[in-house]
Amino acid sequence: MTQDFSVKKIMIVEDNLVNQKVMQKLVKLFGHEPTLIEDGFKVIETVKSLRPDLILMDIQLVGISGIELTQIIKADAEFKSTPVIAVTASATIEDREKIVRESECDDYLAKPFLPKELGDKIAKYFPVKEVF
Repeated sequence: MTQDFSVKKIMIVEDNLVNQKVMQKLVKLFGHEPTLIEDGFKVIETVKSLRPDLILMDIQLVGISGIELTQIIKADAEFKSTPVIAVTASATIEDREKIVRESECDDYLAKPFLPKELGDKIAKYFPVKEVF
């Protein structure tokens, strides 16, 4: 079986400016196309128009939680199989298990993270450029 090395659309849902810049740069370095969404209330309409290949979802957004957004996304049969990686500062094992269970996220990444950790999470779903 051959691997698909095509550029993938990765939606970054993040309201912190520093985290936005870091994740956008890393996604580009890994050879994929980032789309940033700062406002949690615009996530659902953007998912429907962008049709991302993967979503990096901040769990602690202002106004609406990443857990709620992921539940809404996963409830739509069209996006049920779109991988969503929860990205949050809640780093305990109990927090991680609760977030994944309640939100239906496919994976979890604790902040702060190393660039390679983000690359490894994305690589679980499709190839990334080796940069580290």
